[in-house]
Amino acid sequence: GHAVAQKVFKKEIAIDKVQIEVTRFLTDLLSEELSHGVADEARTQLRLADEFESVSDYVSNVLKLYLRMREAGVRFTDAQQEELTRLHDLIADYYDRVARHIHTLFDDQTRIAAVGKQGRALVLEMFSYRVLAARFAKYIDGEGPDKD
Repeated sequence: GHAVAQKVFKKEIAIDKVQIEVTRFLTDLLSEELSHGVADEARTQLRLADEFESVSDYVSNVLKLYLRMREAGVRFTDAQQEELTRLHDLIADYYDRVARHIHTLFDDQTRIAAVGKQGRALVLEMFSYRVLAARFAKYIDGEGPDKD
C-alpha cells in the first residue's frame, strides 16, 4: 500500500538525480576530444540514462493516477486492468533486459540497437497511456466530458 508507493516515489527521485549526474558527466566528457568509439559509447549511455529516467517518470505518474483514482473510489474495468498488467509486463521486460546486460550492453552494437528500439517503442506506448491518464485525471477531478 502506502509504503510501496513511497518506495516507488523515492526510487523515482533517485533515478532523476542519477540521470542528472550521468548527463552532466557525459556532457562534460563529450566536450573533450575523444576517440570515435568513446564518443559513441558516451552518447549511447546518455540515451540509456534518458530512457531509464523517462520510464521511471511514467511509472511514477501511473502510480499517482492510481492513488487519485483509489481516493476518488474510481476502479478500472477488467479490460483496463488487463491492459495495465500488459503495460507492467512491457516495462518489467525492458527494465530486466537493460539491467541484465548493463555491463556488456555497450560492447554489442546489435544489443544496443535492440534495447534502443524496445525503449522507443515503450515510450510511444507510454505516450498513449499518458493521454488516457490525462482523461482519467479530468474525470476523477470532476472535469469529465460533460463538465467542459
